[in-house]
Amino acid sequence: DRLFVFRCHPPLVLVAVAGLQESEEQLSRQLKYVTNQAIFFLTQSHMARLFKNRHNYDLRRQLTGLPKFFDGIIKFVEEEDSFLLGSIRCLPMPAALRNEITSILLSNRCPELVFAIVIYQNQIISVVRPKQYVITSQDLHLLMNYVATGSTRGHGEKWAPCCLPDFNDGGYLYIHDSYISETTDISLVLITNEREQHLTMIECKQKIVDQMVDQKTLDKLHSVIAAPFVVSDTKIPDLYHFIYKSMSSRQLVRPDFTAPYNSDEDQKQLHSKLCKVYDKLHHSDQKLAVYYSIDERESIVGCIQNNSEIYCTFSPFVTRPVAINNIDKLLRWIRREENRFFILGTGVY
Repeated sequence: DRLFVFRCHPPLVLVAVAGLQESEEQLSRQLKYVTNQAIFFLTQSHMARLFKNRHNYDLRRQLTGLPKFFDGIIKFVEEEDSFLLGSIRCLPMPAALRNEITSILLSNRCPELVFAIVIYQNQIISVVRPKQYVITSQDLHLLMNYVATGSTRGHGEKWAPCCLPDFNDGGYLYIHDSYISETTDISLVLITNEREQHLTMIECKQKIVDQMVDQKTLDKLHSVIAAPFVVSDTKIPDLYHFIYKSMSSRQLVRPDFTAPYNSDEDQKQLHSKLCKVYDKLHHSDQKLAVYYSIDERESIVGCIQNNSEIYCTFSPFVTRPVAINNIDKLLRWIRREENRFFILGTGVY
């Protein structure tokens, strides 16, 4: 009645033990992110040196005060759709507003800046990067966990070294994290590869905030947040919820939760069901393009196409043919709205 999953990532060996309701793939994802979380704080090369000198080294000495971040990343993997689908979730907003925010980041960047990211509650608003570098969804997940778990609300800002495993697992970058709004959890993350640039990042942040205030950009952003995207906006009958992933951009969109998923427990149960549908599509012996399941509460359809992946929940009284037809309508609607849902223009310099 227990499932054991091991992950070997020298010098670390990790094990997860869980009930049979979780799949091997789910536990493997958790262990991968726990590994990356350790690298985020210590770097791969530093851990290798520690264990080369002492094979029985107790790594907990290096992780004092950090267990909350490991708890946070496990919670994210268990509950966030973006971790399941290997993607990032963007905050839906008018394309003109997103471009305006990106333009402000670009116009106020300093030479020492590598990445600038604006985040709202684990949703990406804008990313600015140099053209020779990319930042992966896995690295963004680690940054979002760092922001959410080590919240600076009411405490000014954070300045700390971090390692982004996909970017460079052997060295540190330096992160300046602060909230730029007193009323909402809008966070600005500035990343440099120079340790002595703390004051420079503070000045850069202030210039960005000042321009956002002067141009009323923050006010417009607050208005977007105050009117979140919900499933009824789609006008698809009997549609309870959906998750859509663009394969090309590795970005996803989903509406905010509404009935019948108002409570945390309802949302956890839904995520658990979606994980099972995901595993049926991706890890089944027989390759499937569509998977349909139904119980007394809802029907769930997962569908993989050439350039997208979608998971929909409907009323349990919706038949499979009707559900497939409504998914086609939903896909056409999403494509008409993709400028609002996804970051299509890149903030590259």
